[in-house]
Amino acid sequence: MTTDAWLVKLETIRRNHDDPLIEDFTALTLGAEYTFVGIFDTSYDLGVLAEYSWDERQQSATGPFQDDAFIGARLALNDMSDSEILFGVTSDLDDSSSKGLFVEAATRFATDFTANIEVRYFDSDDPGDFLFALRDNSFIQIGIEYFFD
Repeated sequence: MTTDAWLVKLETIRRNHDDPLIEDFTALTLGAEYTFVGIFDTSYDLGVLAEYSWDERQQSATGPFQDDAFIGARLALNDMSDSEILFGVTSDLDDSSSKGLFVEAATRFATDFTANIEVRYFDSDDPGDFLFALRDNSFIQIGIEYFFD
């Protein structure tokens, strides 16, 4: 749902299985983004993002977001190059040592090229935590893309 400078989202699932060995469950993500247009009397827009993810299976969930919060921001320069940066952090509310951080940025240059960078950092000290398996998979990726017709 969008209204004025707000974007609000709700994603939810209820999964029922015929097999009694597979657990039925409900999960959801609720989020909002508020965009400050023309910050500091510039053409820049700043979006502030927040999300909460919950899965009733908690520690037996098959993904990392069973009770997690995300905060982040999106800075759009609104220039001819469509330059933008998005960054944020996700934290497990049950385990404060479990975090995921990211930065993504992109800009066009010339007519047919885009430069981008993506940084992902995963941190967890708990072997039972989903992100623990990713703790050695943090990365920085830099790319140049060429578009043609």
